[in-house]
Amino acid sequence: IIQYYEKNSPVTYPYEYVAQGLELEKFVDIVILEAKAEGVRADIAFAQIILETNWFTFSQQADITKNNFGGLKDENGNYLSFQSIEEGIRANIQLLKGDASTESLNQEKIKQHLEQMVNTQIGVATEEQLEKNDSLEESNATSLLNTEIIKMEDNPSPEAIKQIEDVSTQKQISQNIPTNVAEQNITMNSVSQVIEAQPAEVKTLTIDGTGYAGVSHRIRSYGTSENGVLYQFWVKDLSENKWMMIQDYNKSSAQWIPTKPGKYLYGVHIKDEMSSERLDAHSYKEIIIKEIPAEVKTLSIEGPEYVGGSHRIRSYGTTTNGVVYQFWIKDLSENKWSMIQDYSKSSAVWTPTKSGKYLYGVHIKDKKSTEKLEAYLYKEITIEPAKVKTLSIDGPGYVGGSHKISSYGTSVNGVLYQFWVKDLSENKWSMIQDYSKSSATWIPENSGEYWYGVHIKDEGSNEKLDTHLYKRITIREAIINSLAIQNKGYVRDELKVNAGGLSANGVLYQFWIKDLGENKWSMIQDYSKSSSAVWTPTKPGKYLYGVHVKDEKSDKELDEYLYISIDIEYNIVDKALYSYKEQGIEYKTRLQDYNVIGDYLNYGKTVKYTESTKLIFDDNGIPKVKYGQDFYYNPVIISQYALTKYGQYINEKGEKHKLDFLAAVDTLIELQDETGAFRYDFSWKYYLTGETYKPGWVSGMAQGQALNALSRAYRLSNNPKYLKAGDKAVEFLITPTDQGGTMSTLENLDPSLKDYIFFEEYISTPNNYTLNGYMFTLLGLYDWKIITSEYRLEEENLAEEYFESGIKTLEIILPYYDIGGFSAYDLGHFNFNKEPHISERYHAVHIQLLHALDSVESNKELKEYEKLWRLYVDELE
Repeated sequence: IIQYYEKNSPVTYPYEYVAQGLELEKFVDIVILEAKAEGVRADIAFAQIILETNWFTFSQQADITKNNFGGLKDENGNYLSFQSIEEGIRANIQLLKGDASTESLNQEKIKQHLEQMVNTQIGVATEEQLEKNDSLEESNATSLLNTEIIKMEDNPSPEAIKQIEDVSTQKQISQNIPTNVAEQNITMNSVSQVIEAQPAEVKTLTIDGTGYAGVSHRIRSYGTSENGVLYQFWVKDLSENKWMMIQDYNKSSAQWIPTKPGKYLYGVHIKDEMSSERLDAHSYKEIIIKEIPAEVKTLSIEGPEYVGGSHRIRSYGTTTNGVVYQFWIKDLSENKWSMIQDYSKSSAVWTPTKSGKYLYGVHIKDKKSTEKLEAYLYKEITIEPAKVKTLSIDGPGYVGGSHKISSYGTSVNGVLYQFWVKDLSENKWSMIQDYSKSSATWIPENSGEYWYGVHIKDEGSNEKLDTHLYKRITIREAIINSLAIQNKGYVRDELKVNAGGLSANGVLYQFWIKDLGENKWSMIQDYSKSSSAVWTPTKPGKYLYGVHVKDEKSDKELDEYLYISIDIEYNIVDKALYSYKEQGIEYKTRLQDYNVIGDYLNYGKTVKYTESTKLIFDDNGIPKVKYGQDFYYNPVIISQYALTKYGQYINEKGEKHKLDFLAAVDTLIELQDETGAFRYDFSWKYYLTGETYKPGWVSGMAQGQALNALSRAYRLSNNPKYLKAGDKAVEFLITPTDQGGTMSTLENLDPSLKDYIFFEEYISTPNNYTLNGYMFTLLGLYDWKIITSEYRLEEENLAEEYFESGIKTLEIILPYYDIGGFSAYDLGHFNFNKEPHISERYHAVHIQLLHALDSVESNKELKEYEKLWRLYVDELE
């Protein structure tokens, strides 16, 4: 099918399919699978597709995006669309089957009205039409298909052509078509009779290999026949005119290793698997096989590169029958060649007897060659009388310090070493040790730049030197080997600067700081023997800290210096205090003695709600907040909005404020579920755990603030629905977190505190103990405690019980939130091993809530921490 398409298609296979990863082969695979599932011939199905789509060019009405491969239309004449290419192919094949057979479909129908499409479009004949031999209008899937199946044969027989013409004329192959099928449709059996058996044909014959004798070559072929192909491979040596079969009828490739150069024919005989013939088709091609050329691939030498040292020369080459190697040396000073090994193995040993420049090389040839040589390669090498392998110096690098110069060299009879130093400021050499052992001691008297070096010679040498090596070094009066600040770089912290230095007579240290923002140096400690100094930065910024050192006997201003940069920041508390001041946060605006019937924390005077990209109002004026891409009701926001409207009503006596307040509280009741919970209907990622809360999560703060709003709504309206909602809210609030509620204990903080309750704003494991949410919840319980005591004297006052327990917890837990200069948002720094979470705005909220709770409880602990936390920020003024 693929070969036919590629040979005959006038256009390129659609790029749109290739871009989806559906190459022609995969498309045909789908056709074959779907056709097989319904018992339809795949070649006929594919032929019908290319006819109906005009080789996948489609039409304007049924474009490529519709995946309609059969021109299929609905009852109104509109072209159908299919969701995928696979679905379009299946629909087409199912319709072909329905048109040619009464058998039911094997797979689920693509369209529920498939039968109607078959009857009205493809054309299932009625019994009356069959009896009258009336013909239906001929479709593309008939006349064009007949022609296309003929085209799929390279050489259709006259009988096949005539048989197809008969089909077109008679519109029926009666012996194969069921009596209830339209006359123009061809069954699978009738089409099989039309197509002539495919002759065997060799399509391709190739050979892979280097073209050299002795190397493996693979001959490959591809052929076609009706029942599958068998391959027989042959090679003919044209010099001997002799054929040799290298593989009898079997698979489609064979291996051949030519044993000698020359001209050959390689070929294949093929036949059908059912054929009784000697061969059905054949193909031959010519190839010239050459000898592998001699080639030197590598040449290398291993050795010390000095006189008397053993050197091994190695080579690797290639030829047809194997390589023999001949090695040579040329003394360039005498222009004289010496063979060190005649033709044999691939390495040879050479020991040079004098220094100088040489060529070393190799000649190679085939084992069977009669030539003097077939390939060669030469390289140059310098042989020294002796060789310096290493030269190093070990010492402090300052004046007066002892330095050991060491060297290692090689020669035939042993090495003698002579050590030198050159003062570059005077351009003067000094020998510090004559020819002797391999190390010497040098004590520099002056600072500056120097060469240190070694001359070496063989013990038997009468030369002044055989070779040498020099290196450069800087000698200083004193050196600094360390400089560091001990502590982190925070404002108002004492930072200890430590340095380490060396000199001949002892080191003096002088410490400096440069404020890079002001480009100003400050000396923090003058020269002394102390190697450390203390610096307390007073503001953040970029700085240099540094040290000057000099020898105790030095008369210079300094002998050496080193500076290192450092960033000074506010520590977490200072940063929060600075930010608090910069933002202009003020806790006093909502500082009030709490009143259950008053303006809740001055919300009526200090809070405003306006629409923005993050907040909108619904048709009833209730705020919704944006989370992600959508807007949601947030029960805390609605409670605070209600309390704001209540405060505005108290302060301004406006009836609209009262109605807005009650509408917001009524919305809260609508949001409350049967358990009493005010749930959040959006996802929320909690920062401490990284967990994303799924919609439906709960919070103690939502329960508590709802109680503030519900209590005020009842006082204004006397409507019992607010009491009922409040009671349910309390019941859920005191449900333990392990049962789906919001109440935990302090056990995660300290097992001995397990009897102290806590209401969680965010449920987590371990508990996070968010402070503001907890205190907001206590205010809600307080409101409900008062409502219960004033209006329902005979009932158990759960709110009072849990409010009192909650205040005891607050007394215990407040010290954990104080981090020395500021309050923490939660206790993640205890339970999650995190840095304290500080929020400038919530520090003010903590003060306001402590004051409100203390105003109704007159509690010593609450009063103390309110005063302390106010003091932290009051000092900023």
